[in-house]
Amino acid sequence: MKIFYFDRTGGACDYYRATLPITTLARIDKSFEVMGMTKADLLNAIENDNQNKAMCLLDADVIVLPRLSDTKFFDQMKELNPRAKIVLEYDDNLFSVSPFSPHYEDHGTEEVIMEFADGKKLEVWIDGKNINIAKNKTALDGIKRVMGMADMVTVTTDILAEVYKPYSKIVKALPNCIDGKLWNRLPLMQRNDIRMGWFGGHSHYEDWTLLTPVLSDVMRKYPNIKLVIMGSKFAGTMKDIPEDRIEFHQWITTDAYPYKSAILDLDFAIIPLRDNKFNRCKSNIKWVEMGALKVPSVTSLVSPYKEHATEENGVWIEGNSAESWKVGISLITENAILRRSLGENAYNTVMSKFEINGQAHLWGDAYKGLSNVN
Repeated sequence: MKIFYFDRTGGACDYYRATLPITTLARIDKSFEVMGMTKADLLNAIENDNQNKAMCLLDADVIVLPRLSDTKFFDQMKELNPRAKIVLEYDDNLFSVSPFSPHYEDHGTEEVIMEFADGKKLEVWIDGKNINIAKNKTALDGIKRVMGMADMVTVTTDILAEVYKPYSKIVKALPNCIDGKLWNRLPLMQRNDIRMGWFGGHSHYEDWTLLTPVLSDVMRKYPNIKLVIMGSKFAGTMKDIPEDRIEFHQWITTDAYPYKSAILDLDFAIIPLRDNKFNRCKSNIKWVEMGALKVPSVTSLVSPYKEHATEENGVWIEGNSAESWKVGISLITENAILRRSLGENAYNTVMSKFEINGQAHLWGDAYKGLSNVN
């Protein structure tokens, strides 16, 4: 079977959802041949009659398109290769994006005005000002239409699959996985501080604010804690934390990310997540990445994390109260033996359920099943 997949940006989403599982599948199962390419490279190859590159699409049995939102490109693929089965891949609930996320500009369908206790109002999203609601509704309708045209939709979790089932004939949940060969725990350095890590982008502001009333108290209680952040730094929420106790790192390339994560030398990670419709449809990849490094995590006990939570593989915060977060962080800060035990058990969970060499067959089974789809 020949599979053609798009790597739209070279970023983490396309890597986890297409590049890693599909290339691993081809390596362990020689009945699959695969080729990945950016959309721009493919269109350029077709336009310039580059047969070597173009034929990988024209000969494909399955074409995998991540996060497609327009029927025009879908139609182009079908015109070029009418016999191929087309699979669409999505890793978020695009119909319930939080208004605290900058992506609400592209997916939001309602105005958002916040009203405070003193009666003041903050216009967050106003139609015609910083959001085009009619345009967004048209775009979301386009996503629903293109899902209905596809032969299959693949997503990260069973919860997200339920969201998209009304729009597609087949929806399969295929978990985000890591390549265990790339995620290697390095020996902890000899030091006196405790390194507490948080990784996240700007869309996680709403989740991060769960810790606003927590971190200053925790870091005052434990003067040896260093807060290590990769991604986005919400400085306004950390005014009570001395700057010299915050270590900030920018995002880096996907290829270097596992090594960078390892050399940050974390003792434990914190993964706050609010319990809402959008977050429940996310994947547990942050916990998986930390577990692959044997880094234990203090994590909100909500989907998508609670489905794999045990008392042995992490500290789990039920209810997300500030007091519960303080207790959980204190517990793991004070007990090095517990940190090692939780890290080892998290690693065992990850390697048994989320290591790609043991899970790539799920993609193979899904693609082979398309041969029976009319």
